[in-house]
Amino acid sequence: MALIAKLVRDSRGAERETLDVAGTLRHVRNGPIDVVVEDLSVTGFRVRTEVGLDLHEKVTVGIPGIGQRTAYIVRQTGDGFGCEFLKPIDPQLVSAPANARSVVEVDFGGQLDQAMVREWSRQTPPEVERVSRGQRLLVVGGLGVAGWLTVIGIIALL
Repeated sequence: MALIAKLVRDSRGAERETLDVAGTLRHVRNGPIDVVVEDLSVTGFRVRTEVGLDLHEKVTVGIPGIGQRTAYIVRQTGDGFGCEFLKPIDPQLVSAPANARSVVEVDFGGQLDQAMVREWSRQTPPEVERVSRGQRLLVVGGLGVAGWLTVIGIIALL
């Protein structure tokens, strides 16, 4: 059995940080798209997504620990895209997503009473008494008249 290898020269010069973090890609045509950021460098990143995008399109990516950055799609891979930042990011930020979380866990102390939670979930929301259409019209009309009377009064004083 023959083994065939293809050598490819990678002209991307920046060091890459291998990641596997959730991010959000914002695109004009598709809106927000959930993606997995697979690697990150000062100049760009690679994301995995099932959504089809076109090369050279402008996108905004949200990556935990870095925030939102604008980029262009420059490469299509099997299940994702390679993107180049419009402006390179600070080299110190390249390793930030590996430790960042988009959800913050907080312990406020104490215990949550499970019986109380079940009781709250069974309760129906309180009834809100609606005001009749005539009463609403009367209030809106009265406020409109009061507003105009105020304006006329101020003009009369000048």
